[in-house]
Amino acid sequence: MSQQPGKSFDIDMKQWRNCMLADPFFNKSDRIDLIIGGDIYADIMEKGQKRVSGPFSQQTKLGWIVSGALSNGISKVEKVQVAATNLERFWEVEEVEAEDQCTNDDQWCMQNFEKSTVIRDDGRLMVSLPFKADMELGESKPQAMARFLNGEKKLEKYPSLKAEYITFMREYRELGHMVQVPMEMKGKYYLPHQAVIREDSRTTKVRVVFDASAKTSNQRSLNDIMHTGPKLQRDIFDIMLKWRLWKYVLTGDVEKMYRQIVVRPEDQEYQYILWRENRAEPIKQYRLTTVTYGTSAAPFLAVRSLFMIGDYCKEEMVKNIIKEDIYMDDLMTGADTVKGSQHILQSVAQQLQKFNFHLRKWISNDPKITEIVENRGRNEVISIKDDESIKTLGVGWDPNMDHFRFNVSFSHPSQMTKRKVLSLVARIFDPLGWLSPITVVAKLIVQKLWLLNIDWDETIPEEILTQWLEFANHLDSLHKIKIPRWLFRRVRESIFRSNIH
Repeated sequence: MSQQPGKSFDIDMKQWRNCMLADPFFNKSDRIDLIIGGDIYADIMEKGQKRVSGPFSQQTKLGWIVSGALSNGISKVEKVQVAATNLERFWEVEEVEAEDQCTNDDQWCMQNFEKSTVIRDDGRLMVSLPFKADMELGESKPQAMARFLNGEKKLEKYPSLKAEYITFMREYRELGHMVQVPMEMKGKYYLPHQAVIREDSRTTKVRVVFDASAKTSNQRSLNDIMHTGPKLQRDIFDIMLKWRLWKYVLTGDVEKMYRQIVVRPEDQEYQYILWRENRAEPIKQYRLTTVTYGTSAAPFLAVRSLFMIGDYCKEEMVKNIIKEDIYMDDLMTGADTVKGSQHILQSVAQQLQKFNFHLRKWISNDPKITEIVENRGRNEVISIKDDESIKTLGVGWDPNMDHFRFNVSFSHPSQMTKRKVLSLVARIFDPLGWLSPITVVAKLIVQKLWLLNIDWDETIPEEILTQWLEFANHLDSLHKIKIPRWLFRRVRESIFRSNIH
């Protein structure tokens, strides 16, 4: 239980107790354990204290709490244990985050962007990397060379993957997103790179990502000397909820969004890479000229660039859509009419195109909306077959039937370990909590693994393995769950009325 800064803590104990008693699984004789953050400790204190030969009890808004040392006659097994030490990593992802507070570093990042960003003659935005005051780095080229040679050797074993890797890098070079520099020139930081395979992607299955967290000889990386920048976009929860309010919806994807933003030349010295297409050629070095996926400031620079593009828009509605209905490179918006949706599609696409941000992969729940899209290639409009779904911000959506779907299935490794269990559980993405009655089973299994202090790569006990297999085998049934995307007008109007009042 945590408190947002600046907000008072108050609990209606009667209401809370009634809620607990209404739970059919709650036994009145049960003890209730709560983990309370130190930030609200002073707010829950009330008058009333007791001390009985050692332990000290204090009255609070939640009832009596006990603290202090226990007598030496009590065994260690009977001592109070802190549950957070056993479940720290698992439960951290469940904590509701407080609203982000703008720090001095965040303010500096915003001011630096506003002062240094320029619009080039070709319409592209050119930004500076938000470096910290201490920018000292050690040698990075030897480590980058070792990782490149190792990765090259691995690619030789997978010809199809190597071919896609080469295709990706050729495109990078042909688009001018990386330029060759003489080997005698020395970059200030060399980025190792590797392939990431995305099986669920409808276009590029293999993407090359760059490791800006690779340590140099002084144990610092590029990300270590760079500010991350403030979080500017709304949460997925808010965007998804808003998306359910329109009768007609559409989605789009900003093509290569990061790479449409140019990095100023002096900062490109921190974005060197090593590359060659085959081992018969000499290794060459290149300089990446655009915002690079893998650098800590890339999300901030991309989103702040979008906001800047929105600010240059004269139409208030389009401005708000660019600022509020895009999550990273995914547009999710809509309207109550087909014509309204078509206007949004054209207006938003035209505004972004002025700055070389090309929207594509259009999908809508009404095909008439995307009929107006100019055909510039096979990825302009995505056609979805009947009973097929696509991922929208990680959630399955069937645009033909206009409902959300879930397709989750787990493989069964020969040896199940705690690491593999957690990896599989993390694949269940459920930002709106629809699957909570199901995922709670997985969370309880993970909790048991933590309480048993099982090592990461140790085979889990037979009893827990049986529970896990029973849970995993039933996940195939999730495809039967279908949740309507549109909440209907009357629901939407009631929400707006409640916000107004």
